[in-house]
Amino acid sequence: MKKFVAVSASLIVAAGALAPLTNLNVEAASKPTTITFWHAMTGNNEKVLEKLVKKFNNSQDKYVVKPTAQGDYSTLKQKFLAAAKSKKLPVVAQSAYTSVPDYVKNNLIANLNKYVKQDNNKGVKAINKMYKGFRTTAKYQGKYYTVPFAKSLRIMLYNQDILDKYNLSVPKTWNDLQADAKILSKDGIAAVGFDQSFGQELQNLAKSNGVNFVDGSSNKFKVHFNDKKVIEPADLIMNMINNKEALTAGADVYGNNNFASGKTLVYFASSSGLPVISASMPENMNWKTAVVPSYKDKINTLIGGSDLIVSNQASDKQKTGAWKFMQFLISKKSTTEWAKGTGYLPLTSKAVETTEYQEFLNANPNWKASSDSLKYAFSSPIYPNADAIWNIGIDAVDSMLSQKVEPKVALDKIQKEAKKLIKEASEN
Repeated sequence: MKKFVAVSASLIVAAGALAPLTNLNVEAASKPTTITFWHAMTGNNEKVLEKLVKKFNNSQDKYVVKPTAQGDYSTLKQKFLAAAKSKKLPVVAQSAYTSVPDYVKNNLIANLNKYVKQDNNKGVKAINKMYKGFRTTAKYQGKYYTVPFAKSLRIMLYNQDILDKYNLSVPKTWNDLQADAKILSKDGIAAVGFDQSFGQELQNLAKSNGVNFVDGSSNKFKVHFNDKKVIEPADLIMNMINNKEALTAGADVYGNNNFASGKTLVYFASSSGLPVISASMPENMNWKTAVVPSYKDKINTLIGGSDLIVSNQASDKQKTGAWKFMQFLISKKSTTEWAKGTGYLPLTSKAVETTEYQEFLNANPNWKASSDSLKYAFSSPIYPNADAIWNIGIDAVDSMLSQKVEPKVALDKIQKEAKKLIKEASEN
């Protein structure tokens, strides 16, 4: 009898010891996987993003996305690189696609092929439905490393009041702008307004002239910064600036202030800036938007914005959750909501064609130039050290503006430095 009681007591103790462990295992199994998400959105854009994150979190119970703003894109990249050293990278982050080669080289981001190609290539099909200019940034060296997300492009704003006063039409070509400049400059009005730099507009014109700054792939990149097809539009822009027919923003950084004060007929801006630009325009000013003018009978508009990347430090569960989250963001419903709320563009033609988005455009006609421009949009080819080369390019453009360096001389310098940086990256 004593033996039976002892054995029974032992079983009760053992069962009691196992019970908490079983509860813990059930709790661990049911606890959602955390997906940390670093982004560069602020103000209203951050609110729209947080609303989408909340919708994703409420749509399922396996994952919980936790977004954190990290400043602008430059600051976000600096923090991302710092976190990589301490092995504290977020699971998902926004990133300029130009940073991908550096991240891949240092094994910081995940190859997404496994996720994009699962379920009978469901992800591949979704990305292929995007506008061509957007989807070309998803791949690097033949592999999927990013998912396009917050995309913008260059558009033209114009002052209808100035056009009416001088009996001019909306400029459709750069020849039109040059002709208008001869008339307007007599009264101290510049035909063209740029931001602090005109690098993006120069890239548009070079593309229309038949050349990218850099093209090619793998170890076969070709650099064209000092090609005559780049020098020609650079000379055009600088001649207009020197003749006071074009105006840069200078210390204001963005050219909307010059445009709002009537100093420029047109202003080239990012479509994502429309909400801020709209708020800065005088109430009595009649301004509108249009597709950028053609150059050499061709229209090209450079895509900006960001894609989404996944950290290589993330666990398999986190990577799976990250992919589910990215699928949610690029869905027709989400990309439409994102575009309506922020000024960024819908990723697919199906989203643009929805009744919801068309009603938005009817209510906000100045946004229509952005969607009208999508067929002319292009992304810069992805090449190593692109961010560093772009910064050198900004310095070279600045030297044209502030030091009166001839465009060919400045572009020769970019050419030399770019070739060097690409070669170094290819050899390492």
